[in-house]
Amino acid sequence: MCFYYKIVKGSSKMIVYGVEVLSDTPFPLHLPQEGIVSRTCYLYQLHTKLPFSKDSLGKKIFLHTAHGREIFFYHKSKQMATPTHNELLCYEVENVLRFYWHFGSSTLYYEKGKHYTPTLLAFWFIHMFFPLYLTLESHYQMLHANALEVKGHLFMLSAPYQGGKSTLASYFIEKGHHLISDDVLPTNIHNQHLVCHSAFPYHHTFRQAESLGSYTQNFKATSAPIEVIYFLKKNPSTCEKISIVPTKGIEKFKLLKENSLLYSFQLNRQKEDAFLFELLKHVQVFTLSRPWGTQHLDAVYHAIIAHQKTLF
Repeated sequence: MCFYYKIVKGSSKMIVYGVEVLSDTPFPLHLPQEGIVSRTCYLYQLHTKLPFSKDSLGKKIFLHTAHGREIFFYHKSKQMATPTHNELLCYEVENVLRFYWHFGSSTLYYEKGKHYTPTLLAFWFIHMFFPLYLTLESHYQMLHANALEVKGHLFMLSAPYQGGKSTLASYFIEKGHHLISDDVLPTNIHNQHLVCHSAFPYHHTFRQAESLGSYTQNFKATSAPIEVIYFLKKNPSTCEKISIVPTKGIEKFKLLKENSLLYSFQLNRQKEDAFLFELLKHVQVFTLSRPWGTQHLDAVYHAIIAHQKTLF
């Protein structure tokens, strides 16, 4: 069920990933405040009086290093098994901040660390923590991908890490096309369609640490089906040919699983595989092989535009 966002006095309002977030802390960003949303979450700063006991936290588990910082997750199971209802969970960015919530709850809390700034809160909440929260809570399947709209049709770019999808997406934006999402794409299957939801109006040409990138007005807030997926493949250095060919069979599944899942947890493994198999029933998938380098962006752009004219 969807509903229009509601004004709450004294709250900072924003819509990210199709979710309304009401917070007691304004974010230093240009984010949508109106639109159709799928749910509402609340974000509050923790002060001296805590609404819960930290003694109920589980084990401190090292997740990974991101943007030069170590990330930890507090959970009662080392194997990342499904949390129990109302279990207190914590996502920690070392020396910056912690996010807390009770599993199943839409109320989130953050606690400042010694290197905290409002800008870092905005980055770590929007780009890292909130996608993980929405994944664990089974609200979306988050994909590591970009989505754009050309003449009313949405398509997705997928690639290995640093595979050029954001650079190519930025070129489409420069040409006047709409950004739906850069790098973090919320999706679900609805009525036999892979439906994606707009993320936020920022994008990167090249990755920068702890930055959402540049603001763009060419952003479209929508929830709509993805019709085509392009897997970006880098040609050998001697090959300047651009080719777009259908991706078939198990290769489609392998490419998606290896390159497109933003988070993959043991507790969600069966759900992830089922989601990918269902996705592939409803979306056309192509491998786009192209030469590497910004000097080839215009040729790749026109190859995609020409290819889509044969599809729609």
